[in-house]
Amino acid sequence: MCDYAVPVFHSLLPKYLLNDLERIQKRALSIIHPNYNYEDALVSLNLETLENHHQHLCQSLFQAITEHSTQTVWK
Repeated sequence: MCDYAVPVFHSLLPKYLLNDLERIQKRALSIIHPNYNYEDALVSLNLETLENHHQHLCQSLFQAITEHSTQTVWK
């Protein structure tokens, strides 16, 4: 799974590698939905760009950590 270590390495991923991963996703979506442009295929499949997806994963992890630490401090 490509998302396994995203929260750890997201900020270290060079832009050219992120672009390569995005290009792979674009190609896959063009095979799945050959008559859709990339943005429409993302909407149709309820997906987002990889950069946005990775950002949301990082934000979710940060939020989970801060909520957990807040709960343990106040208990």
